[in-house]
Amino acid sequence: KEIGLDANIISELIAGSLERYGSARFKGIGHKAMSDVINAGAIGVEIIISGKIPGSRAKNWRFYKGYLKKCGDISVDGVLKSISIAKLKTGIVGIRVSIMPSTLRLPDDIRLNPKLQEVEEEIKSEDVKEVIEEIEKIVVEKISEVKKEENNNEEIVEQKEDVKQEFEINDSKKAKENKKLTKKKTLKNNTK
Repeated sequence: KEIGLDANIISELIAGSLERYGSARFKGIGHKAMSDVINAGAIGVEIIISGKIPGSRAKNWRFYKGYLKKCGDISVDGVLKSISIAKLKTGIVGIRVSIMPSTLRLPDDIRLNPKLQEVEEEIKSEDVKEVIEEIEKIVVEKISEVKKEENNNEEIVEQKEDVKQEFEINDSKKAKENKKLTKKKTLKNNTK
């Protein structure tokens, strides 16, 4: 792991430098630490030094560079934070360091994988010929089925016509017999 991306190490380095060199050089120490973190590859950094610097009255000095998330889940889990203190003659100075590492992936950062691109299928002429042959076979089978159904329908129609003719013949024979019977009955009734 890169030393410049660890918030604990950076805050301790700033505290040690302030104790060694005093409060007169606090701006140089803050800017140097900030540039070291950015050069290490961080997306953003914030250093807050608070205490009796440079005078007898307490103040907060903020050094920041880059992009740093301040709210949301990313700021709680992803941003590295550290607090340390430096004991000076004038009093205690607090150092807060927040670093957003480059390994952190933001929810709005969308990256497309160049390896996963749509590959268009090239159809060879042989494949096209095979597909055409299969379609022709299917069409021929359907046509033969339709012809068989038409032949069956014609046979059924012919059979119906034959049956009708037989019924007509039978009906005409029965009608003739009925006439003969009615004539005989009428003759018998008349003779009585």
